[in-house]
Amino acid sequence: MFGLTAAMFSALLIVTGVAKMVAPADTARAIRAMGIPIHNQAGRLLGAVEVIVGLGALISGIVALFLVQGTLYAAFLGWVLLARLKSVPLESCGCLGTPDTPPYWGHMVVDSVAVVSSIGVALSGQGRLFEGLPSEVAAGFTLVVLGAALSWVVIGDGARLYGALRS
Repeated sequence: MFGLTAAMFSALLIVTGVAKMVAPADTARAIRAMGIPIHNQAGRLLGAVEVIVGLGALISGIVALFLVQGTLYAAFLGWVLLARLKSVPLESCGCLGTPDTPPYWGHMVVDSVAVVSSIGVALSGQGRLFEGLPSEVAAGFTLVVLGAALSWVVIGDGARLYGALRS
């Protein structure tokens, strides 16, 4: 039940991790805005962790990695919620490695679904996601890619639209 959704969030974790590794300054700036003093390279390190966890969960199906994935998304959810509650003036949440994605409710929805699906896979013990006939694997992989792309749009374009409407 949670498998393809959790795989989608594994793929999203890979993409956002690569974005942070390429452009770590926005992530570090967003973390500093919350009062945590860190170096820009910490954004790159966080990105590397995301890539490792996302790839590991997606490829190996090790349920412990889905638990780590769920924990990462829970931390992201908590961070966005805290930023919103404290009304921290952020131009970027740092999620996508771009300077124009302020935290908004769409982040919380995406992160909440990611937490539930990732933890659901971990608790069910069914981490192997891509098994079966080649057509079933191809269909599953296609859904994972489309879901990750849709989540990227919700976080990125939705945040930009939200920021424009607030201005």
